[in-house]
Amino acid sequence: MPTLPSHILRIIFLITLQITVTCFTVKAQKLKWNVESPVKVERGLNTISFSLENLDQTDLSGHFEFDLPKGFTILGAATIQASIPGKATRYFTFRGQVNNLSLVSDTKINILLKDKEGKLVSQRALDIKIPSFRKITITDQTPLQTFRLQGDSMHIKLNIQNEGTVEENFKIVLSSPNRYGKTVFKEFSMFLLPGTDSVLVYSFIVERYMTNLSQYLVRVTGINDQDDPFGNVQLAFYNRSSSRDFNANDAIRNNLWQTTGNNLELRVSNIFNQQQNYSMFSTGEYETKTGAIRYGINMANWQGLDRIFVTNTYLELEHNRHQITAGNLQESLESTFYGRGMKYAFLDTAKGTAVDFGVSDNSNELLSSYQPGSGIPLTAFARLRLGELKKDRKFYDGQVIFNRNTIDTTGFLLWTNSFDISPKKEKSSMVGFVGAGTAFHLVRNDEKYQQNAIALGWKTTQEWNKMRFLMDYFYSTPYYPGNRRGVTQLQHRVSYPLGRWQGAVGYNFHAFSPKSLTYYSTNFKNRQQRLEAQFSGSTRKGNTFITLTPSYNTENASYSFSNIPFELSSKSYLLQTNGQYFSANRKHNINILAEGGYINVNNPNQTDNNSSGETALRMDATYGYGQIRFMVGFQKGTFQLYELFNSILYNTSLSTQYSFGVQASGAFLGDKVKWNLNNTGRYSKLWGFNVLNVGSIDYQLKKTTRISMQGQFTYTKGLSNNPYTYNNVQMVVKQQLPSGKIINKKPQGNVKMFIFYDNNYNGIYDEGDAVASNYNLMFGSVSFSTNNKGQAVYKNIPFGDYVIFTPPINNYSAKSKVVNVDSKSVNVQVALQQVSTLNGEIILEYNPAFDLTVNTNLRGYRVLAEASDGVIYTAETDETGKFILQVPRGKYIISLDKNSFAENVLTEEKSIEVELQIGEKLKIKPFILKAKKKNIEIKRFGS
Repeated sequence: MPTLPSHILRIIFLITLQITVTCFTVKAQKLKWNVESPVKVERGLNTISFSLENLDQTDLSGHFEFDLPKGFTILGAATIQASIPGKATRYFTFRGQVNNLSLVSDTKINILLKDKEGKLVSQRALDIKIPSFRKITITDQTPLQTFRLQGDSMHIKLNIQNEGTVEENFKIVLSSPNRYGKTVFKEFSMFLLPGTDSVLVYSFIVERYMTNLSQYLVRVTGINDQDDPFGNVQLAFYNRSSSRDFNANDAIRNNLWQTTGNNLELRVSNIFNQQQNYSMFSTGEYETKTGAIRYGINMANWQGLDRIFVTNTYLELEHNRHQITAGNLQESLESTFYGRGMKYAFLDTAKGTAVDFGVSDNSNELLSSYQPGSGIPLTAFARLRLGELKKDRKFYDGQVIFNRNTIDTTGFLLWTNSFDISPKKEKSSMVGFVGAGTAFHLVRNDEKYQQNAIALGWKTTQEWNKMRFLMDYFYSTPYYPGNRRGVTQLQHRVSYPLGRWQGAVGYNFHAFSPKSLTYYSTNFKNRQQRLEAQFSGSTRKGNTFITLTPSYNTENASYSFSNIPFELSSKSYLLQTNGQYFSANRKHNINILAEGGYINVNNPNQTDNNSSGETALRMDATYGYGQIRFMVGFQKGTFQLYELFNSILYNTSLSTQYSFGVQASGAFLGDKVKWNLNNTGRYSKLWGFNVLNVGSIDYQLKKTTRISMQGQFTYTKGLSNNPYTYNNVQMVVKQQLPSGKIINKKPQGNVKMFIFYDNNYNGIYDEGDAVASNYNLMFGSVSFSTNNKGQAVYKNIPFGDYVIFTPPINNYSAKSKVVNVDSKSVNVQVALQQVSTLNGEIILEYNPAFDLTVNTNLRGYRVLAEASDGVIYTAETDETGKFILQVPRGKYIISLDKNSFAENVLTEEKSIEVELQIGEKLKIKPFILKAKKKNIEIKRFGS
């Protein structure tokens, strides 16, 4: 038998052997990385090089893998083979592409070295440093729309995305070359953080002059805070009343790109034709001590004519709260107002008061003369607005308009009043409208010398519980001289939320029967009724929107051709479906609008079988990827009686109609060269073919100077079967003018910042602390990175209060502090202290059988941590309800922000008090959320 000493020796031997084997097994390869960190990443292609030195005698074979943040795409092979002999150094390079710098901000690149078996040998994390980069894109998501009558509503939908790395204050400007006077008709001020986007929706009413056009063009231009333009989008709305008349060739010569903001543009058109056109455009706004000076100029010499045409030209002077505008004018009033004239306005934005009045002669051209013996046409208006944009006050808008039209020897006088009936409330509103006027002949030679008219309107919205009511009534007599002439409208709508969906039921009645004293107007009447239900909502992920609308419709219409009246009526059962899809990165978007059903048309003018039924179907689809957009559509059958009148007039039956379009834009050479392309077309076998191509390419010669080549090609073939072509090549020089803003003469100073790691937590830089080199912080809205000494300098900053924000980096941060810049030189020390980590989660108790419907996705619930000094830190939960808070040491009260709760979710949990030490990681108990219970009726038996 072995003795006890031999047992002890055997055990010692086995333990020694195990320790020796383990040590030799886990012995790490000695390596030395040589790589720059942080690494500078720019938009586009990036090349990152590094070297690895093998300090051991043994050779190393393996491969590199790369853990890249979202938005950083590696080019080439996903791995790099590595073979490093002992005591040798090898160099490696990989390339990656970044299109959206905001996605990789404050992230890291992890380089992993693995051996042949796939085990991790070593790794290195590289911080990413992003230079300041500005890019805002405008993507058109407007559905295809047509109009036919004044008063129709047109809708614009745009997606605006900040793909840069800085916060952006900018404005979106809407303008149209089809307008008379000031072409800009709407401006929106916007703010976007890096990597965020916003959807802009705007509606406008079709005015009388638009109905004479085959299409109405809208330009969308962005202007940044330095008055530099970015992004150009052009929208085309087709006039349905002339959409089938392809012989109407009113080609718009001035429908190419045009910048807004302070600029001067010189243009040469028809370069390859015998007669060239020369144009000059300029707009500007220059601030003064008491106001501003604004102007617009549009001058052209057309095809060798001996005169210069001046349109859309005006000068506006603003002094304190007074404005005077002279030149070409246009105002959005209850009746059309445009022409050359003068306008005065008094604006008191503090009180929400505006008074303006003006006169014009209804002439499009500034220098044209009047026809002899016809007299001078005249339109005058006066307008009073009270409580405008004031939520706590009632609103009133009163207008008086006088018109003298010498062309058809008629005139009118109109007085309108729009006003709040009740004080504004969050869940209800009532707006009333009263209008009165008279239309008359300038020469008493007609039995209908004068016709009086009135208009009444009332619109109310009301929310009760979750239900929303809408009632809209409007009536005007046939000779009413406003935009809505001879209209009777009744609209009722009730909507109710159904979880992620919305249900609605509505009834609409609209009758249009205008009359006019002029001999040149045609007699058209239309009456429509619509009873519909609507169901709309989104998918759980929120990237797909669906709308289903079944409806029952009736329509009666009459139109006169050469004093011969035609009358039609129809009944239809339709189903309209609208679907919209967005990808997670918002690059892909699809919009499909389809409508179909059974339509029965009754034509009393036909003696035999005057009633006919058919199946009608139409669909419009758009697909967008980045800055590219494709549009297709077709229509078989008729959805409006108005479409049949052209068929009767030309004695040509309706045929299937197709439409298509491509819109694209892009840039290269570092955004110095930008291009745009817009192609649209329509085709009908019997009615003709029309295609319009518009394109441009711009070269940034200097920071404020661009040279552009623009082209347009139009091909039309209509009922006459005679093709018509038009082409135009232009060269444009665009010069951005100074912004016109008054330079801030407020005293300025320099701020010197010193950032250090406060390892002993005493708030001062002393022994044991270390400087924070290459640390990123925010001073106000400007980012800074410290040098090797932990210093950063902000020069020539205006006096005032600013906030220093230091985001948690490498588990170090500091509380935000306010710095008062009140001298030429200000020194600031920021002590970065190790933060503590608080982990937690929320749990939702939900039983579908007894609880109301709730969204079970727990992302977006806001958690609040209030420190003893009143500072509040926030965090949001992920899909599973977990959250992480990184805060300095101290006492905190942890609670949930109930404003972030989903619908039908509540909690009875109390706040949690915690105390965190330096670098401590603490997990708190979960917050329990509950769903609201259903009201269940319980029936008891035996009573």
